[in-house]
Amino acid sequence: MLVARSRSHYDRVVEAAAALEEATRTVAGAETALRDAVRAAVTAGDSWSVIGVALAVSRQAAQKRFGKDWTPPPRRKAARPPETLGVAPFDPEKALRRQQVSSAALLRDPRARAEIYGDGLDDELDDGYQ
Repeated sequence: MLVARSRSHYDRVVEAAAALEEATRTVAGAETALRDAVRAAVTAGDSWSVIGVALAVSRQAAQKRFGKDWTPPPRRKAARPPETLGVAPFDPEKALRRQQVSSAALLRDPRARAEIYGDGLDDELDDGYQ
């Protein structure tokens, strides 16, 4: 059987251990509340710099401490492709052909203009034109 030499020392150790246990629970609760607050701030769009200032640390320190606990919100949908907006997608070969044709050649040959620009001049030209 174990016997303490002094009841007052024993009681003091028990009280200190109980106080430490209570403090540990309090710190754990405060840490959870802080993590939730940081997660809410980041999700709302606050920068790590703002969060760092609130915590009196650098943005890097804030991100290092809390960044691993945070998953970013899903990214916004990508912009619709040009063809769904009624705009033809960019064709680099067609652009190059447009650059290579001189304006004089276009004036002399309406078929070349129609082929390059697709402006429907073929319909207006008679079939015998060469």
